[in-house]
Amino acid sequence: MLLLFNTTELTGLGIDTSGTAADAWKTYMDLYDKKTLVGQLNAETELRNTFLTANGDFPAHITLLRKELMHARLVEAEISDGNFAAIVLNPLPSTWNSIVATVFEHDSSSEIIAKLHAW
Repeated sequence: MLLLFNTTELTGLGIDTSGTAADAWKTYMDLYDKKTLVGQLNAETELRNTFLTANGDFPAHITLLRKELMHARLVEAEISDGNFAAIVLNPLPSTWNSIVATVFEHDSSSEIIAKLHAW
């Protein structure tokens, strides 16, 4: 991961230029995994940016999504079951379109995942 903050005007922004990279990283990680808005947004973004490749391992992908969902909920990100269902369906490759079209009748993410596993 690359942590980069680029600005031309440091005055008034409260940026401490005397700290080390290790200090900046520790501050970032302290915020990233905490129950803060930043932590919630990071966890939700990580979850939403997890994609399955065309030849990817679907069960492993679902396992990763569930792990990321658990982390997001631990930092109190508000992700409903309906939102998670959409998150499961959205990053699937276009080769899955005909399969995805058959699961919209289901209401819960568990039912959708079970139906996708059946294919």
